[in-house]
Amino acid sequence: MTSITHRKFNISSEYLHELLQMIEKRPGMYLGSCGITRLRFFLEGYSLARIDLGLLPTKEEIEFKEFANWLQTRFNLPSNLGWDKIILLHSEDETDAFNHFFTLLSKFCEGTANSRDQVDSKNYFDEIVNNQLKLKSEYLYDLLQEIQKEPSMYLGSCSITSLRMLLLGYGMARGKLGLPLTAQEKEFGGFQGWIQERYKSTTSQGWDKIILFHSCDERDAFNRFFELLEQFIDTPHG
Repeated sequence: MTSITHRKFNISSEYLHELLQMIEKRPGMYLGSCGITRLRFFLEGYSLARIDLGLLPTKEEIEFKEFANWLQTRFNLPSNLGWDKIILLHSEDETDAFNHFFTLLSKFCEGTANSRDQVDSKNYFDEIVNNQLKLKSEYLYDLLQEIQKEPSMYLGSCSITSLRMLLLGYGMARGKLGLPLTAQEKEFGGFQGWIQERYKSTTSQGWDKIILFHSCDERDAFNRFFELLEQFIDTPHG
């Protein structure tokens, strides 16, 4: 699990805004449904993967880190709330907050357009490609163990929906780089079918929604996920 592979990958210097545009157009495809909390943890997973891969932040990513501060000033909020919670406070519900996010982000980007030249324009990606990335051959189960140990650090609270979104974002970042699926990723790909069979479910809902349906709440479903995952891993797969 700790062995290292060396590869060259497809690395775009900027991708965040393009990704957000795709999510805005087809939220169901990326998030399952419109929800600002889902969006938040999808982006958290995306960012976490890039950090784990040793990629330095792009201009768009550096600018986006100031979005929460910009919102605090705009809404005159002294607290250090995350951008998702600030927008949710000023929206009717998760869907309204999701749509509100893109309106506010557009205004934020307009305000930062004139200051972009102040951001270091060094292209870190050419350097990374030339030196080649050093990657762990496996990461998924280690990541899940870390999340299980410290859910508040990764998700804010125990939530199977947030966990699913983070994993989707993490996988999106790796997929964008052209990274091949690891053995653990391939194995975990069978978790959906295993869950459906276990609960005799014929629905097309994802594993998170199936587990949540058979749990008391998000926290209970989060804890049950790890119990089920352990059983899944211990089950021989043909």
